[in-house]
Amino acid sequence: RKLKWAAKVVQQQYTARKLSRLESERFARLRSSTVVIQRWYRHLRVGRRDRAKYLLLRKACVTLQAHCRGRLGRRRAQALRRVRIQNHAATLIQAVWRGWYLRRHQPVRAVRQACRKVQRANDAARECQQLRNRLPLIIQQLLKSKYLSTMSDILQSLELMTLASENCSLAVVTSHSLPVLLQLIASSNRSDASLHVVKTTIRLLANVSKWPSTTSSVFQCPAAAATLADLVHKVHLTHPDLAILCCTLLLHCT
Repeated sequence: RKLKWAAKVVQQQYTARKLSRLESERFARLRSSTVVIQRWYRHLRVGRRDRAKYLLLRKACVTLQAHCRGRLGRRRAQALRRVRIQNHAATLIQAVWRGWYLRRHQPVRAVRQACRKVQRANDAARECQQLRNRLPLIIQQLLKSKYLSTMSDILQSLELMTLASENCSLAVVTSHSLPVLLQLIASSNRSDASLHVVKTTIRLLANVSKWPSTTSSVFQCPAAAATLADLVHKVHLTHPDLAILCCTLLLHCT
């Protein structure tokens, strides 16, 4: 009986030790697994929180940069636009002033020679060849002409006559040709040929207005200033040289 009891005690101790070892190993595995799970969970939670904070800060930085760059870009564009407008205005004023000063104070030798030739030709001309008798025919031919090239040739001839002689300009005024020329300007379109005719007509009017006896005759015609102002508004972007001629004529007569 003692041996049986001793064997039973030994078996109980062995089983208890074995079960204790198994439980200890199982607890160690569970603890290790729990630590791993807790570590990954905390990592994911902190990572998500930091990621959300990073995305929020990044969005705020991008928004601030976009507003700053847009404001700086608009300032630069406005400054460039202001400089471009100032340069254009300065160029236009310089061109008008230099053209007026050149025509006023520095007459070209060729113009003087042409004036003397025209004066001699007028003195030697017969009655039927004089300009006051030929000018109505020239204006009538200008009105009947259907081709811009013919009109341009006639206007160039009148331009040279008025540039060289005051009597020619006076004859143009007394023959009531200025309303016809202003009507020609008002009825023009934006084609190159038509604008060439208009440019020649403006130079002709400028020649008429430069002489003392016919200075105010151009703007004594009704709607002369309005016609020239409409022409400047129409061509100041596409043909600035023609707009400068109109501004010169307006400046000279005012």
